Formats: sequence, structure tokens, C-alpha cells
Amino acid sequence: GRHFGDRQPGKAISVTATHRPKNCDRCQSEVFVFHEYDFKDEDTRISGHPDGFLKIPGLPGLGLLEAKSVSQKSAWEVRRTPNINHVLQVQIYLMFTGLKWARILYWNKSETSTAALVEHHIDRDEETITAIRSTALSVWKGIRTKELPERICETQGCKRAKDCVVQETCFKNEGVLRVID
Repeated sequence: GRHFGDRQPGKAISVTATHRPKNCDRCQSEVFVFHEYDFKDEDTRISGHPDGFLKIPGLPGLGLLEAKSVSQKSAWEVRRTPNINHVLQVQIYLMFTGLKWARILYWNKSETSTAALVEHHIDRDEETITAIRSTALSVWKGIRTKELPERICETQGCKRAKDCVVQETCFKNEGVLRVID
């Protein structure tokens, strides 16, 4: 059957994405193979792939779908507002695609009915996209020049800092130019 979901380099997804018909117009097969959209920004080295695309009446053009399965505790945490890491992830996908909106769909693995689902609408935010790109570019510049980029962790004790391989260097001699050994 025909492949749906194929990307065409240099063309907007809203132009190249196609709706899946009941049958292939070439061979009449009802079997289709979905190809996931993989994206990579060569400058920032950020890559990823959204879970799908949506067309919802009343909303402009195509949008993105990002689906997340969550525990009971996490479901409680996202019932009114989405997880910030997921919002940032969606903003990256909006950067890749040029699309203007997305939906994050949370599925509570502990539930079995539609009560297990929580949905959040996310609009494209150019300021957030610019901050993500800027941060990634500063990290790669720091790796090239051996100078640490501007610190993104507020404290040495935050989760990101605890997991960081240059945490000690980054927080040593605050206010002094920090150079990676």
C-alpha cells in the first residue's frame, strides 16, 4: 500500500501531510504503513519526533499531537496544567514543523475509561522557541570553546544540576569566568 507520513525536505508539513484514505488510490489496498516524522536541527543538534498530527474543526491548519502515559500521581499533577517539560518538548516540535498549535494528551495508566484522559492545548510561543535554541547553541559553543555557557540551573541542588557532569565546575568560583579543564 501507499506510505503516509513521508516528509518532503524543504516543504512545510501542512503542505505535504496527507489524510489516509480508506483505500490506496494506486493499488486499492487497505493496508497502510505509517512513517514517523523525524526531525533534527543541525545547528542545535536537537532532534525528536511528534506522536502525530491533528486537524480539528475551528482551529487553524494542522496541529501536533503529543501523547503521554502517566501514573496516578502524575495524572493528578497534570489535571489542570501540563508538565513544563512536555510543553517545552511540544514547542521544539512546533519549531521543527512551523505549525501553530499542539495538543498534549495525557493517559492515566491506572484508569480504564475516558476519565483516564486529560488534554491540554498549547499555542506556539516564539519567545520560548528562541530561548530553547539560544540555550542549546550556548551549550554547543561552550563545548567548542571549553568555556561554560551561562548557567541555566538556579541552584547546585536542583535535579538538572545534580545530573550534570560539569556541576562542580559550573558552581565553583561564582562570578569568575568558568573554564572547563
